[in-house]
Amino acid sequence: MTTTQQQLKLHPIVQLFPKVAGEEREGMRRDIQNKGVLVPIIVKEGYIIDGQNRYDICQELGIECPVTEFPGSFEEAIAYVVSLNLQRRQLNSSQRAAVAVEADALNKKFQKKEKKERKKHAKENGTQDEEEDKGSGDEGDIAQLIADEAGTNRTYVFKARELKKEFPDLLARVRDGELTIPQAEKEAGKRRRQQENGEGEEGQSEGQEGEDGEDEEELLDQLGNKVPKKFRQAFLGRTDFMGAVKAIKSIKDQVKEVIQEGPGAFFLPAKEVNAALDDAARLLRQSQPHCLCPKCKGRGCATCKDQGWMHKVLYDGWVAEQKKKDKEKAPKEKLKQQAQDSQDDTEQEDQEEVLAQESQE
Repeated sequence: MTTTQQQLKLHPIVQLFPKVAGEEREGMRRDIQNKGVLVPIIVKEGYIIDGQNRYDICQELGIECPVTEFPGSFEEAIAYVVSLNLQRRQLNSSQRAAVAVEADALNKKFQKKEKKERKKHAKENGTQDEEEDKGSGDEGDIAQLIADEAGTNRTYVFKARELKKEFPDLLARVRDGELTIPQAEKEAGKRRRQQENGEGEEGQSEGQEGEDGEDEEELLDQLGNKVPKKFRQAFLGRTDFMGAVKAIKSIKDQVKEVIQEGPGAFFLPAKEVNAALDDAARLLRQSQPHCLCPKCKGRGCATCKDQGWMHKVLYDGWVAEQKKKDKEKAPKEKLKQQAQDSQDDTEQEDQEEVLAQESQE
């Protein structure tokens, strides 16, 4: 371990986590001023990979900062730094999901860079890239591993991925604790609608103001009925259901890769696994809120199990039952109508006969 006062560069790894601020940073500053830095910052090839906050405070105070070199690769550094900070930082589930996705993207970037350097080295030496001969290998999905380790919502990881692709600024705000995943999703939805309507930055600003106001956006069920306020959370949860369905699709794609490339693929029960995943996705689709109960109009009844709304299976069952009742009711209505028609004919004949007699008289 060494100490340094020199200027060090920050590696992108340290940007995976938000900088401490406010009272937390002031407390850290007082502690370092009184006791010095007890936990060395970690560097890799002259770049800080962990300890940015301690380093910045040491620079402010003009004191030396203990430094230790990380012995592994940058890929190993990512896993180490993420695991370390998830244990000591107080992050909410949304922030953990954002970190997972950012770490996954950074890891893949390093893997791509390393592969390019291996190819260049092999070409210069006239040799074959042994790693390439072995195939791509199992890179793994660091985002999902971190989600499991951190105990965050897997659906949040999926949504964070979508935010990174479409609105990386919103994901950055989630990482910094300014927004939760649901709040960022709501803002993303508004931006998408504004883009579809051809609105620019001014439209986005107005949309932001609308979110802070008291008026809530109208929410409709699958039949076009307005969802009452008491059911909003249930129907807004449909996004989580579909996020889980998409996550299952991602798992199916990974299973497919294993089946195609894995050495033990022959022994895998591929059909059974895919069938089970299809069943899980189907159950999720069918279980999400579909519509207000057509019978009680949201008040709660035996048909909707006192929920006030129905999922797809329950609604389809109710529709089938109504059709059955209508079908059984149809013959009775037909007989009743025929009887009424016959009675009307009889009355008309009697009336005609009376008129004929009167004309003869």
